[in-house]
Amino acid sequence: MKMKFPVSVTMLAAGLTIGGAVGWYLARPQSDPGATTVVPGRRGGPGVAERGTTAVPPPRTDSGGRKPPVVTAGPAAEDGTEPDSVEAYIIWTPRENVEKALRVAMRTPIGRRCKPLDELALAIAPADAAYAIAVAEKFARKDYRDYFIRKLLPKLAKTDPKAALAYVDTVATHNERDWLTRQIVDSWAEVDSAGAAEWVKSLPAGQLRNQCLAAAVSGLAVDDPVAALDLAQFIPPGWNRDSALETAASKWAAADPKAALSWVEDLTDGRTKRKTLASVVAKWAEADPAAAAAYAMALKTGPQRSELLASVARSWFSADPDAAIEWVWGLQSDSSITRAMQSIISSIAYKDPKRAVELLERVPAGSARNSTISQIASSWARSDPKAAIEWVQSLPDSIPKLNAMRNMTWSLSYIDTDLALEYISSLPEGKMRNDGIRQLASRMARWDVGEAIKLMDQLPDGQAKQSTLGSISYQWAQYDPAGAAAYAAELPAGASKQNLLNRIADSWAKRSIVDTLAWAEKLEDGERDGVIPRIVGAWASASPAKAAEYVAGLSAGDVQEKAALSVVQQWSYVDPVGAAAWAQDFPEGELREKSLRSVVSSWTRYDLESVAVWIDTLSKGRSRDVAVETFASSLIQFDIDAAVEWAETISTDDVRNRSLTSIVSSWMRYDADAAKKWLDKSDLPDETKERLLTPQGVRGTRSFHFPGVNGE
Repeated sequence: MKMKFPVSVTMLAAGLTIGGAVGWYLARPQSDPGATTVVPGRRGGPGVAERGTTAVPPPRTDSGGRKPPVVTAGPAAEDGTEPDSVEAYIIWTPRENVEKALRVAMRTPIGRRCKPLDELALAIAPADAAYAIAVAEKFARKDYRDYFIRKLLPKLAKTDPKAALAYVDTVATHNERDWLTRQIVDSWAEVDSAGAAEWVKSLPAGQLRNQCLAAAVSGLAVDDPVAALDLAQFIPPGWNRDSALETAASKWAAADPKAALSWVEDLTDGRTKRKTLASVVAKWAEADPAAAAAYAMALKTGPQRSELLASVARSWFSADPDAAIEWVWGLQSDSSITRAMQSIISSIAYKDPKRAVELLERVPAGSARNSTISQIASSWARSDPKAAIEWVQSLPDSIPKLNAMRNMTWSLSYIDTDLALEYISSLPEGKMRNDGIRQLASRMARWDVGEAIKLMDQLPDGQAKQSTLGSISYQWAQYDPAGAAAYAAELPAGASKQNLLNRIADSWAKRSIVDTLAWAEKLEDGERDGVIPRIVGAWASASPAKAAEYVAGLSAGDVQEKAALSVVQQWSYVDPVGAAAWAQDFPEGELREKSLRSVVSSWTRYDLESVAVWIDTLSKGRSRDVAVETFASSLIQFDIDAAVEWAETISTDDVRNRSLTSIVSSWMRYDADAAKKWLDKSDLPDETKERLLTPQGVRGTRSFHFPGVNGE
């Protein structure tokens, strides 16, 4: 089928190639776990399956990738005689004392170590970043050493961007690489926007290129917003492009709001125009809030007006709180004005919560008022927790009170765990108390897992306790997966234990695939079957072809299929071409359908044309129809006619009807007349047409019961 696109999408897609280059660049592994080590407990060889069953095939080719430079860690730094205070290092001159400061930070308890490392990295000047990185490489604790280096790379990028980029593979996991690369490009663009832009343009087409282009636009917009807007046109339509346009237009509005506003008003894409207009008006309001307010007030009532008025209110309040309050509270109340009121109250709640409560009286009943009550409770608890507790307890029993108590408890857990525990203990038995224990235990697990477990044991057996263990296990598995595994081994079989095992597998696999698989092979069959797909999913994020080869060697069955899908999902993110080549060799069935859906979903984020060409190579069948359904869904925001045209090629009735129903539902929201005309001529079932044409009814009211609030 010939691909149909609007001109702008076609121009952006033209010339962008994918192929193996995308897989090589985006799938650069941090390590190659399967290269020289025999995987423990491997069942069978690549491609081997039980006779009479269908195996997941081995991958056609390895996606390749280069190994990162090896950084040899020096011996652990010996303790010196420097102060044993976490705060003391911050006053030292980083260049002269960074090693001593780093030793102090590294001696901080594990759960609290990131904060001093963050503060030390912040205190280091860009010119000293390379020196600080060299010092950090002497430390043996790789995870925190790399954490510290990652914090410094954006600073290094200001003096030596190529060196900063070379470090990415060495100190970042796969999931962090793209994010860190964007941070480096953003920093590079602040000092050399042209150089950063040219480097980004040289990247192969893909998500990383789009995100880095957005970062380069952000840096270029500081000095030349018009040029930044031109650069943003290289980004395919979507979130990254919208974000880049918002940033550049906002910078332009700071210098010439009327010119920026005129440019935005000429945009044709409704979503992009709405979001970019909001950023321009917000920046305009910083310099001339009255003019920006007048512009927003002149708009017709609706979501755009509400958003702009709230934005103006925030900016005006920052410059002149009294004038902003006088303006908003002097307006005729409606839904748009309520949003503006909420915006101001949220801004004032931390510094002057009593004033915020006074202003709250003018906010009409509804979701905005309820949300504002929770915001006041959360902010007040951070500045004066005892006063916040008294205020929340004075509220009438209701859903807003329940939410306010929950938000306040969360804030208390951050600033004063003793007070939080005292408050939670004072609550009657019930959901609110259980929620408070869960929140506090999750917070405490960051520095003292033992105390968090003791707190959790106060909960009755049931969902609340399982949820709390899940929150604690996330922290525990991050810092000490072996310890968490030992605790899990003592738990009785059940959902709580399996959830903890899953957390351990997710975290441990990021450190060592071999060790994690060795641990998994010692588990009971059912427990092992639950974690294997998660482990190979983590493996696939660094070395997808190796993970696929391992999966192909598993016995055919449910575990193999789950593991295969996990690999496809990760592989699709880093190299959809490689994932597509493997997945299309799967036999027809549910696994193939889910895999093709995952491939198309990831691939369409940056190259619609190539996806269209690939889909045409698929043999007819339900799995191809599912791929087309996913593809058509991605076209909705760009070309609704093309989306319909593709959906109509689906041969499986239920898939075609489902796809067309989804498309028309979206179509009705912005061009109901055209959607209805098409619907009248379509062959969709009558009940489907009726459902699409019938507005949703108003939901009935419900009464609520508040266990733990009403003393029950």
